[in-house]
Amino acid sequence: MKLKHLVAAMAVAMSGAAQADANLGSVGASAKSFGRIFVTSGYAGSGLGSFTDHYSFTLSGHGSAVGGAGVRHEWGALDLSLHSVSLSGGTLGATITDSTPLNFSFSNLGPGTYTLDIAGVLNGITGRAGFAFYSGSIQSVASAAPEPEALALMIAGLAGVGFATSRRRKA
Repeated sequence: MKLKHLVAAMAVAMSGAAQADANLGSVGASAKSFGRIFVTSGYAGSGLGSFTDHYSFTLSGHGSAVGGAGVRHEWGALDLSLHSVSLSGGTLGATITDSTPLNFSFSNLGPGTYTLDIAGVLNGITGRAGFAFYSGSIQSVASAAPEPEALALMIAGLAGVGFATSRRRKA
């Protein structure tokens, strides 16, 4: 990473722009990005220990939510690791957890608002200054279930074939 990009990212992080709780809006076929920057300099900066970041999003139809999240860069005195991705809300009766944040998938989801939780640990190592961040993306994959209109046409067609068959047997 070039020095000016590193300095710019650190400035954004120190200004509080790193978001741990964000609304991703409506998630569709195009991927929505999320992430968080951790910075420490001397005795100030990101707190060490376990963390859980929350990202809410809305699905407008039936389908699956797929994506991935991973540590993209570490420098200096910070060691960042992600442990799990959880999904709650919407049509789910309980929280679903996937222990592979790098490649997650949640299927059989109905329309609604969901919360994606990213859990991890930020550890300090020797030194005072450090920089780390993770990023990820999520998108919706439409369900293979037929649309209600297509299902109604299929039932009407089967009923018509059944009626025609029964009339031929009587004749």
